[in-house]
Amino acid sequence: MTLRIGIAGGHGGLALKSERVHHLRMCGDLSLISISGPGQGGAALDGNVYLEGAWSKVYPSVTQDLAGMKWLFEQFSFPGGISGHVAPTTPGSIHQGGELGYSLSHTFGAVFCNPGLVVGFAVGDSEAEPGRLATACHSNKFLSPATDGAVLQILHLNGDRAIGMIQKIQNDGRKRRLTTRPRWPVIVRRSPKVWAGPQEVDGVQIESTFRSHQVPLLVNLQTLAVSVRALVANDKGLLAMDESNRRFASTGIAQTVPMRRAWRELLLTVPGLGDSISGAILYDETLRQQKLDGTPFVQVAHDAGLVVGIKVDIGADDLAAHPGEKVTEGPDGLRERLQAHYTLDAPFAIRQVARRDCHRCNGAAQCRLH
Repeated sequence: MTLRIGIAGGHGGLALKSERVHHLRMCGDLSLISISGPGQGGAALDGNVYLEGAWSKVYPSVTQDLAGMKWLFEQFSFPGGISGHVAPTTPGSIHQGGELGYSLSHTFGAVFCNPGLVVGFAVGDSEAEPGRLATACHSNKFLSPATDGAVLQILHLNGDRAIGMIQKIQNDGRKRRLTTRPRWPVIVRRSPKVWAGPQEVDGVQIESTFRSHQVPLLVNLQTLAVSVRALVANDKGLLAMDESNRRFASTGIAQTVPMRRAWRELLLTVPGLGDSISGAILYDETLRQQKLDGTPFVQVAHDAGLVVGIKVDIGADDLAAHPGEKVTEGPDGLRERLQAHYTLDAPFAIRQVARRDCHRCNGAAQCRLH
């Protein structure tokens, strides 16, 4: 067991918000930056900056591989390393921390007399309560749609079409010469505290409790290490074997339970499968199916030397009232489902994120989004 301490309450939501802003900047004709108010959301921003490649560009020793990730993780919130909040050492940072209003002051200062800029600003619920930041929120009263940029305020509660609204407001001010004070959009986003982090450790609830904020956790690294090392052993790969519905549909084969069961037995019984595959990503249905001789598929996978994982989403669907936009379905009731999957010997999980192709590159390999 090892002791780790951090402040993870808003990390999941902040990571999603900053990545969404990055996606809009890359795919749309927008000059867009992201500013985060929650000072202790450093892990979310540091992680995204690393994945985007900026961290390695500024610090070449932090390479884009396992060794680089290990260095970054071990240095985070540790004496002699990097701070637990966004600090000057973070590539792209323009302020340290972010609470008490100055993050929002920096946000509005960036867009005044800068008509081409939109800033996506997020503030946590506790930081939104003090007078300084609550007052700074009223800076939108001074924004001119004709001569200034715009601020998209995001209130991140623990427990988008707004860009289009901003563009309409600015178009009214710049082309139609409307002089009435606009009603600028605000996004209120609620997510569980320490979303995407450990929901429970050794039977003690972490998510949405006081334990998710600057409280030491005892983590069983041995259990975690066994699964991770098995997945990356000898440079083997993961088999997403349950894309069968899509394959069947493309070939005209009936999408029935017996046909899917037969397909999965065919895959899992390939001779020498474990020589090149370390893990298999299954559906919930597969975890509960068997071979014709009655052997559970999970046991068949284990006998082949595979670690079994679970695909927790049910695919992408159209976002209501917004043609062309996709949303990932299936995270509802995730905690209970993951607990059930773990009892069925599936120690890891994945989920897909719906993203549309970048209209600038039409899916070209050189696009940073792909």
